[in-house]
Amino acid sequence: MRSKMAATLKCKDVGMDCDFIARGETEEGVLKLAAEYAAPAHGMTEMSDDVIARVRAGIKTNNFYLTNEKERRRQCLKPH
Repeated sequence: MRSKMAATLKCKDVGMDCDFIARGETEEGVLKLAAEYAAPAHGMTEMSDDVIARVRAGIKTNNFYLTNEKERRRQCLKPH
């Protein structure tokens, strides 16, 4: 079973009236996508330390597992 990280950021979660969602495998990847998007979409050519802190606080991370079908079945049958 391999573990993989997923990170997302919604513009709305940092106070923007925007439906954009940045998705990536890491927080740094999401931060980079958000910066690339924010420049043309929101006119943010530079991000201050305050904005970066707000963006980092808005990033949600989730661990999820990539498993084969046999492993999924085994996990489902396991007593909880």
